[in-house]
Amino acid sequence: MDRLADAQAHRLASLLLTKTQPRRRSRRLGWIVGASAVVGLLAAIAIYSEVSLHVSMASGSSSAGRPNNQEKDMRDFEFKQLLSAVVLSGAVTATAMGEPPVEWKVSDGGNGHWYKWVKQLSGISWSSARSLCEAQGGYLATPTSLAENEFVFNLTLPTSAWANYLGPWLGGFQAPNSIEPNGGWQWVTGEPWSWTNWDELQPDNGSGLEGSLHYIHFFQRWNDWQNVPQNWSLIIEWSADCNNDNIVDYGQILSGQLLDTNTNGIPDICEVDPCPGDIIQTNTVDGVDLAVILSVWGTSGSEYPRADTNHDGIVSGPDLAVVLGAWGPCP
Repeated sequence: MDRLADAQAHRLASLLLTKTQPRRRSRRLGWIVGASAVVGLLAAIAIYSEVSLHVSMASGSSSAGRPNNQEKDMRDFEFKQLLSAVVLSGAVTATAMGEPPVEWKVSDGGNGHWYKWVKQLSGISWSSARSLCEAQGGYLATPTSLAENEFVFNLTLPTSAWANYLGPWLGGFQAPNSIEPNGGWQWVTGEPWSWTNWDELQPDNGSGLEGSLHYIHFFQRWNDWQNVPQNWSLIIEWSADCNNDNIVDYGQILSGQLLDTNTNGIPDICEVDPCPGDIIQTNTVDGVDLAVILSVWGTSGSEYPRADTNHDGIVSGPDLAVVLGAWGPCP
């Protein structure tokens, strides 16, 4: 690196390593991360607005580029969906709500998968629910048999408040260009679509009033619904076994057998980090990451678990080598 980069790295390292001001170091990194998030959101809004304007003009909207009412309503809806997705992506910890994860044990006639009921969320669409589940290393539950369906639905019964278990979004959806109301149904996992548990007269496409694509949720039994925000709950299912030991990874994470330092529901040993030197995840490996490595040297990483890049339990020379070797923008 050049002299300017050296000087900047040295200055940042000095600031972060000042033992008399540990709180300022944490606050500084907090401000960096927080500011980045705000800038990212503002950029997304700006880009979205700019693209929408060009689309409107290209489609021949009336009044010198101003969208007509139908286009405006559609953009408003999509914009609300965008903001909803941003909020949900920044609040995946919402999955801490609800009952603890439960294993459907093989010894009880189950499949060894883990399930978690996430209580009522405010304004969550099917697609947002799916993204939230995938961010946790799982997927919207796919009950493919009567026994599994009963097990999954019973997760929602610890409370007597119907509003808390109304909904739960499930992982069934209708493929595009399907024949309504029964055509094209499938699971997000690609499992065979054979057994179903539709409620009486369902699916019905809302007598033709629910749009062209539909998604499954519990209504005691199954019901088809639109991909629009609802104050509903959801059920996550985990079945991945990336290390092929015939045990679902998520259970081993919960028991501490497998490490999941970034808490994404995927064991560290099964992940390929595209930018392992990016300790504070700003998409660039620079002096701040170097300073963090030095500040937690000889520990497990403390509040910076990514500092232990090789997951050997201690921040040391090999981790420093990773940071120096990955210097610059992430690929």
